[in-house]
Amino acid sequence: IRFVFYLPAIILACLTPVIFAKNLGYGAIVQFFAALVYTLNTYFLLLIDGGQVGVALAYSILPLAVLFLYRLAQNPTYKVFFPALVVLTLLVVSDVRLATIAIFFGALLILPEVLAKPQSYFLKKLRIFIPFSIAMVAISLYWILPLFRIQPGFIPPVSLGSFVSIFHSLFLFHS
Repeated sequence: IRFVFYLPAIILACLTPVIFAKNLGYGAIVQFFAALVYTLNTYFLLLIDGGQVGVALAYSILPLAVLFLYRLAQNPTYKVFFPALVVLTLLVVSDVRLATIAIFFGALLILPEVLAKPQSYFLKKLRIFIPFSIAMVAISLYWILPLFRIQPGFIPPVSLGSFVSIFHSLFLFHS
């Protein structure tokens, strides 16, 4: 667990804010403080201390996913499409909630440009997100399909004690 989750989460939490700030054009001082604040905030420290290693790994990938979504909106080519798809897929596999936050934050980053030139921006740049969304849904069908097949009032036959059941793992990352 230390080498697969903790170490990559800490290293990525230090590096991805630097990469994100650097690609947005900020200097070395801003990059340093971005990494410092992002890595040493109480949320990340509680994730590491609480043992939620998957969420910690997803949290460390989050700036990279936002950066690739922003790059895809700026330069809608397939050279940017596939890395963005891979990084966002890794984020979805790690934690869907943080992937949703990444999509929302990426949309907020491109919102001023879309509002400035709405029709030309959509026709030239945002149309890449239609195949991107289709690909993300297709890749995520491994968890979306079983979620829709669950009937209301379904009680799973297998239970792991009186407090935790298999049903909890579908909706909660950790019980």
